[in-house]
Amino acid sequence: ILNLNDIFVKDVMVPQKYIVAVEENTYLEEAIKLMNKEGLSRIPVYKNNINDIIGFIYAKDFLIGDLEKKLSKSLNLLGLIHPPYLVSENKRVTTLLKEFQRKKIHIAVAIKKDKKISGVVTIEDLLEEIFGEIEDEFDKTKKL
Repeated sequence: ILNLNDIFVKDVMVPQKYIVAVEENTYLEEAIKLMNKEGLSRIPVYKNNINDIIGFIYAKDFLIGDLEKKLSKSLNLLGLIHPPYLVSENKRVTTLLKEFQRKKIHIAVAIKKDKKISGVVTIEDLLEEIFGEIEDEFDKTKKL
């Protein structure tokens, strides 16, 4: 029997070395291409290095408003960044799931005791731990 109280963020997160992210001075067009290529709806934005995540950009933000203006090569990401939600890598997944629901967010930055980035965790990561693999249109499946 699976005891969710024994599962922590560090057990389900994407470790820091595997995080797909963009630097804050990346052009929006480049970020969109990367998100498309990787099949991501949210992507971390960092300043200087991956240990300084300043927030996330959400694909849904590109669909609202004047898309032509947003896709301008001169537009940077700063106006679209959502602040990061920081959580301990030692937080129980059950607690984080409740926080995600209460705050209406789907992604967080997991940090170590020394405040360095440990990884990124999404609501999908938590739900997959509970219910098993959730395949979406971006997951690669084997052809029979």
